[in-house]
Amino acid sequence: MGLEIEAKMRLLDRPRLESCLVESGGRRSLVIDETNRYFDTPELALYKNGEGLRVRTEQYADSNDSVSVITHKGPRLSAELKMRHEVQVQVTNCNHAVQLLGGLGYQQHLMFEKRRHRWCLEDCLVEIDSLPQLGDFVEIEGPSESRVYDVRRQLVLDDRPFIQESYASLVAAYLKSHKGVLDSLVFNSQP
Repeated sequence: MGLEIEAKMRLLDRPRLESCLVESGGRRSLVIDETNRYFDTPELALYKNGEGLRVRTEQYADSNDSVSVITHKGPRLSAELKMRHEVQVQVTNCNHAVQLLGGLGYQQHLMFEKRRHRWCLEDCLVEIDSLPQLGDFVEIEGPSESRVYDVRRQLVLDDRPFIQESYASLVAAYLKSHKGVLDSLVFNSQP
């Protein structure tokens, strides 16, 4: 079981961040179009416990390759940065993964798309994420809290407040405020 350590912030000036990444020796890695499906029991037992169960499909922009992964995220640990245990299993067929979870009693309760621009900066990942209707965000994921803070300062993001909510929580809140209009958040949807 791995430990996810990350900082998430709203991104206001993407060109400035990309310039800082280049000046700091960052390498643009991948552009990924994601489809994220979240599952839970009918009673939302995982959500109530602060956990998440996701099937994510990543389509890589520079190829026809795609990867699907089932992820369980444990409850958040008490820390200023977002920290939680997670387990991921790569699957060869997203539809079979969805059927498996359905057979175990889990239901899809949330779906959204995300476009991710992945950068590597030393031992950290810097993800520039765009979500329909919600805008742009940046996540810094690293091996330790101190490294995440260091990269945050290096990229001149230390004035940006942390966002503690997961993308799933942000999307769920947006969809709740548009109840009856949208049931998922995809790039071709309109509010």
